[in-house]
Formats: sequence, C-alpha cells, structure tokens
Amino acid sequence: YPFPNSWALCHVSGDQWMVGSFSRDDLALLTLSTGELSYINHWKTNDKKPIGAYAGTIQRIDDHRFAIASRYFGIYIINIKNQSAEHFLHDGGDASSILSDYCRSLFISRDGTLFVHSRGLSYAPVETSRLRAVSQLTDKNGFRYSAVVNCFLQDHQQRLWIGTNAGLYQQDKNGTPGNTVRFLVEEDGEQRAKTIRHIAMDAKQRIWAGTFGAGLGKLE
Repeated sequence: YPFPNSWALCHVSGDQWMVGSFSRDDLALLTLSTGELSYINHWKTNDKKPIGAYAGTIQRIDDHRFAIASRYFGIYIINIKNQSAEHFLHDGGDASSILSDYCRSLFISRDGTLFVHSRGLSYAPVETSRLRAVSQLTDKNGFRYSAVVNCFLQDHQQRLWIGTNAGLYQQDKNGTPGNTVRFLVEEDGEQRAKTIRHIAMDAKQRIWAGTFGAGLGKLE
C-alpha cells in the first residue's frame, strides 16, 4: 500500500476498503486479499472536476454512499454504485454552505445527521445537505471552544461526544450542551488538557479516549 501517511479508511464490503490520506490527493478502493489499489479520483462529479481527496475522514452513509471530509476541498459524497461524487464547498453567499473548505473530520449520526468540522461545526440531514453551523462549541458551564475537532461518537442514549484539542465536549440528542470533560496530565508542575484524537465505546458503554502523547483514558 503506497500511502506512507494513511489517514482515513472505511470498510466498503468483503475485504474492500476506501482509503485516503490527509497529505495526498489520492482516493482509492483497496482490496486487502490481493493488494489491488483502484484509484477513483477520476469518477464523475457534479462540478466536473476531479475528486480532490486529501481525506481527513471517510464515513459510510448507506450501502452505496460515503462522505469524505477533505483538507482543501470541502465535502464529497461518493457513490460507489454509479461511480460518481457530489461536491460541497464553502459559498460566502450561501448561509447553508459549510463554513470553510478546510474539513478535518465529519460524522453521521444514527438519525442521518451529517456533522462536519470546518472552522466551527456545520450540520444537516444527509439528504438535504442544507447546513446549519455554529462557530464555537459552548458547554453548560459557559466554556467556549472554536479550534480543532478531531473525532465524533454517538452513544446508546444518542448523546454526541466530540473529541477536541481541549477535551471531550458532549451534547444530548436535542443539541442541549453538557459538560466538557478534560484529560489532564501534569506537566512542569501544571495540569494541562491533552488532545483527544479518537474516541470509542465498548460493550459496557464505557467511553475510551486516545490522546496525543498521553496514552489512553477511560470515562465511565
């Protein structure tokens, strides 16, 4: 597999995966059993331009569609059935567009809502793609955050958890903000919040957080 800086991947079917890199414009379908790599940047798009990729996140929407957050090119909705892509970019004249073409991560909730990190948080039902946006996350204690969003998780109570450089932000299924949970490590005699790079939930409904430079944490 010739991607030295692989960043994003998503299972398609069988032993086939969709793969991309945050540092390259290649987007491909990888067959694990054979090692065959089929590039798909040339698939047709609604704006008639090649798929730009630089994928930060790839998420499945349904059996045939996948959403991609791009470092430089907004959002792509890839359809593997008809080998096409729908492209969404920031439009300064359209309040329902994403806030920026820089998209690091995205998430699709169980009710079909697409959340996109693009210098703030944009969100909309997948089927409409008319986005609403907030420029910063504010928890119930008034703490405000407007920088990098790294990952998302929805738990069994449909609460949304967002991993950021300042900790775990949480809101309920109605969008009501909860707490920001910080992963604190003592450095140079001070308590410093560490970046949350990935979050996952186990069979006991415990949330695990992978951090940048501080190991693994568990929230029960």
